[in-house]
Amino acid sequence: MKKAMLKIAIPLLIMFSSFLLAQEVDGRDDEGVSGAQGISISIERAKAKEGRIEVFPCPYCGKRIQPGHIHREGEQILLNQLKDALDSRGIAYIENERRGSHLHLYVFRFIERQGGNMAIERPASVGFHLHLLEHDKVREVFVFDEEQRPLLENIFGIGKFFKRGMKWVTADVLSEEGIEKGVDTLKEFMK
Repeated sequence: MKKAMLKIAIPLLIMFSSFLLAQEVDGRDDEGVSGAQGISISIERAKAKEGRIEVFPCPYCGKRIQPGHIHREGEQILLNQLKDALDSRGIAYIENERRGSHLHLYVFRFIERQGGNMAIERPASVGFHLHLLEHDKVREVFVFDEEQRPLLENIFGIGKFFKRGMKWVTADVLSEEGIEKGVDTLKEFMK
């Protein structure tokens, strides 16, 4: 009886240890995040040429961007939102260490609304690329480029209008919406 159990147990132990060894070699855990410390993240502000605002290609993915003003706290707000989004999904991260799998947030516009919830002079506008890099090569890109529009100008945006509480939102709210969508989109590629 003991010999029969050993004949079954030994191959099972070998298979299980091979499985564990393969996971260590791959360097990924069950969440698909690289390494023990997690995916590295960084943020960068787009630089307009000599104060001019013109369309130019993203230096990472080549997609065209229309830069604009970036609020002095815009980068920090977006970085905190990215950290919160990763934390809420159980994705470990490490800041400012570009290695292996890397999430790079390239901000090219973060304009706060001027006015209140019901009436504005200028709506919030946020634009960024969220690049998933593998060894400094672009693997996937999520583009968020949005300025809130009046409902009558964009009747197809009625779902967003109701989701946003039927009011003009701040750049913080708009950017959080983009970060959440971006992390959800790229999460499947982080495996």
